[in-house]
Amino acid sequence: MSTKSRQSHSKNLDSHDLNARLAHAFSPDTTVDLSDDYSIVRNPQSLLSGVTINTDQSYKSNEFNGRFTTSFAPQTGMTVKFRSMNYSYDNATLGASIDRTENLYGLAGNYDLVPELKLSAEYRHEDVLYRVSGDDKDKHSDFLLGGFDYAVAKKITATVRVGAEWRQRDDQDNTTAPYAEMSLKYDYNEGSFISAGYVHTLEETSNVVLYTDTKVNRFFVNVQHALSALFVASGSIDYEPSQLQGVIGSPDRNETTTRLGLALSYIPTKNWTVTAHFDYDHVDSDDPSRGQNRDRVGLGASYAF
Repeated sequence: MSTKSRQSHSKNLDSHDLNARLAHAFSPDTTVDLSDDYSIVRNPQSLLSGVTINTDQSYKSNEFNGRFTTSFAPQTGMTVKFRSMNYSYDNATLGASIDRTENLYGLAGNYDLVPELKLSAEYRHEDVLYRVSGDDKDKHSDFLLGGFDYAVAKKITATVRVGAEWRQRDDQDNTTAPYAEMSLKYDYNEGSFISAGYVHTLEETSNVVLYTDTKVNRFFVNVQHALSALFVASGSIDYEPSQLQGVIGSPDRNETTTRLGLALSYIPTKNWTVTAHFDYDHVDSDDPSRGQNRDRVGLGASYAF
């Protein structure tokens, strides 16, 4: 478990996370992994795109993940997974608009073609359930995906999943969209790596009155470098050219989001981690109410046991 708090440069904002994980191996080939993350985020003016600036955007969230993995034969395996994400905003008006639960169920099979190459096929089902006026905003999606995990070299791994999503929108037009997630990781030293990738998917939007969801293209690069046994530096950049999917009678609109994150972590013991971070977001949108620039600085401490 761990707890941590953060501060903003403009106002003291105490946020807290509580994490728990249980992992157990029944045998070398059969494992179960359960984790839960509960967050209390104090952010009165976090500037969700399309939401009035002076709205209190503090919220509570919970994410539960479960994964069961087993093998039927030396080269064949199966994974059953489940994820549930719950969002509850403190502001009653904002909560009535976007409070929701997102449940994802998955069943994947894999086959080791050669020791370095594992082929995968997967089915996923997702339910996005809003607590207020769900008959107008809920979505239900089915995914069929195929791909592979490939050890390119001793320190380089590649993961690819591609396929399609069939999304049913309550009281709105249904859609079929391509889905992709690709990543490449290079572990160049102990505790140090660089990874890059691309994701294409549909995600929820903060303005459910004008838009059903967002068609996202996400390009990302993450870097972590162990400066010493006590200090770790990290950075990330996301570039997201996306398209807001308009409700019936409203046009689609293009939107591009750029995110930059930098962090320096101090690890004095195996239990404690202290992190200073800087985050910058820039949103350029065809919807004039959604454009924004935001920067945040913070200090966090976590204790794990």
